[in-house]
Amino acid sequence: MLVHRTPFFYGWVVLGSIMLSGSLLTGITTWGISIFIVPMEEELDWSRTLLYGALFMGAAVSFIFGPLIGPWGDTKHGPRLLYLTGAVLCGSGIMLMSRVQSPWQYYLVFGGMVGVARYFIQVAHNVVPKWFVRKRGPAMAWASAGSGVGPLIFPYPIQFLISNLGWRDAWLVLGILALVLLVLASLLIHTSPEDVGLHPDGDPPPSDDEAKGTGVRTAASQEYSYTRREALRSQLFWLVLIGVTLGTLGMNGFNPTIVPFLHDKGFSPGVATASVSAYASVAILMRFGWGFMITRMTARHAFMLQCSIAGIAVLFLYFVVNAPMLILAMMLVGFGFGGFWVLQGVMIADYFGRRHIAGVRGIIQPPQTVAGSGGPMLFGLIFDLTGTYAWVFGTVIAAWALSVVATYFARPRPRPRNAPVATTDVQPA
Repeated sequence: MLVHRTPFFYGWVVLGSIMLSGSLLTGITTWGISIFIVPMEEELDWSRTLLYGALFMGAAVSFIFGPLIGPWGDTKHGPRLLYLTGAVLCGSGIMLMSRVQSPWQYYLVFGGMVGVARYFIQVAHNVVPKWFVRKRGPAMAWASAGSGVGPLIFPYPIQFLISNLGWRDAWLVLGILALVLLVLASLLIHTSPEDVGLHPDGDPPPSDDEAKGTGVRTAASQEYSYTRREALRSQLFWLVLIGVTLGTLGMNGFNPTIVPFLHDKGFSPGVATASVSAYASVAILMRFGWGFMITRMTARHAFMLQCSIAGIAVLFLYFVVNAPMLILAMMLVGFGFGGFWVLQGVMIADYFGRRHIAGVRGIIQPPQTVAGSGGPMLFGLIFDLTGTYAWVFGTVIAAWALSVVATYFARPRPRPRNAPVATTDVQPA
């Protein structure tokens, strides 16, 4: 009922729902766990490898079921059901974190319930490029801004809750918040504008001439959508998968390591939290900065530039020695990291089209999830084995560098003339 009552294009409502989930997931389960690490480590006497390993467990589950679940994101009701299921699992799992006493409970709750929930909601995020084609760059910038808001607004409240209530009750409060907001947001999701009688970008329906293949065509009708089988047969797909997976390792896999790194460097919790806020502020702004940049260059070239800046920023962060230098370094990290989700999302959608994007991403997202969720465990293991962050930072920088190389070779190629046209797309003129 709400779809046709909004005074603006309903796609922006869908986008707001995606922004909210991105903010909650990133703020609580990615950056949040990094703030919980030290008090949990001290009370439970668990190693960082064990604590970060729960993130990898959820990623492993998504790796197994991702190719099966991904195509549901292209069905009429799939994204809403996945989002709703993920909302219930996520909120319940975060609340149960307040009761964990042993590693198996921690892995079941945070690794299993929350990990699967994150993946379900991420599949639902694939509706954004379906709702926007002509305005895809700005829309993806807004969508990814949600994950940037998370580390901007959550570190201080989480630190406050831990300091005043203890880490267990802090998890309980955050779980209730996540459950209520995510369930409400899930009810606003629709897979595509066509499902509710609208058209991408809020454009009018195609004219008779356009439907016949003559006349001026909209951006949505010009876009060819590769099926998942077509995508899997192309070298381009595998290069893109390698590039974005390594980038995810360099960013999401690295983020939970930052606060413990700063703690071990001797920075106070207040300074560390302030640096995270500085990072998040710049990252949010740069989502729109990078979104504007791809109107001046291809998403592929912008992605390569972003990965290069990210690697340099991580190197700079390793050598910080005082608070001003730390704030500057974290702002540079935000400058580089801020564009990742915008650029990789636009790049994949531009390469493979919107009709089957959830099915295509159903193959890409599980390795990304493994890299992002397994990265903290990998870096925790490296730290536990070496006792130094040098190898951790070296691995992160190498991941960003290799992402640049893979993307360099991922040059888009024109579709062969004899390639079958997807039945859901307008026939080319």
